Amino acid sequence: MVDKKLGEASNPPDAPTITAFRRPENYLLLNGANKAIGFRFAMRIDNDHCNAAINDALVDGNPTENLCSFGQYNDKTSSMVTLGFAASHPQDFATYSFTVVKGNGHPAGPTNTGGYVTQAHDGYSVTNDVYTKNVGVAAMLGVCDKAAFAENLYVRATHTNGNRRLEEYDRSATAAFAIEPKP
Repeated sequence: MVDKKLGEASNPPDAPTITAFRRPENYLLLNGANKAIGFRFAMRIDNDHCNAAINDALVDGNPTENLCSFGQYNDKTSSMVTLGFAASHPQDFATYSFTVVKGNGHPAGPTNTGGYVTQAHDGYSVTNDVYTKNVGVAAMLGVCDKAAFAENLYVRATHTNGNRRLEEYDRSATAAFAIEPKP
């Protein structure tokens, strides 16, 4: 109830009150008797978009950025593939999902990961929003000696308008490469 004469909130005599203690958030408005007479909250407006990019895979340290996106490995049992991607949001309000599939959607070893941006999971390391992991060629190829892979990255903003999540701030990236034995 507002007292028109004073312009301040006042409680009717029979209104229930609670004793309010100052919280670090300072959400409660208190009167002189330390009783809550109002509530204040802050809204954060964020129009920043997510960022998503996939780095060229490295096979035994060599990039697969050539015209055909092939990488050649030395020894199936000891060679490594380095996977890398960038997932970020300027205020870190996003999650990410990174998947790698072999051929027509078959598992590609221990390559998939996801979580909140700035937090690495599943054996990946993160430095300056770039996530990397070394995976054995044998684990990625399985029974195959050569194969093609698709990498998919989705960075999902945690923005909301109060009713629904705002997908227009999301970003995604897709890349492909193949690995084969050196001739």
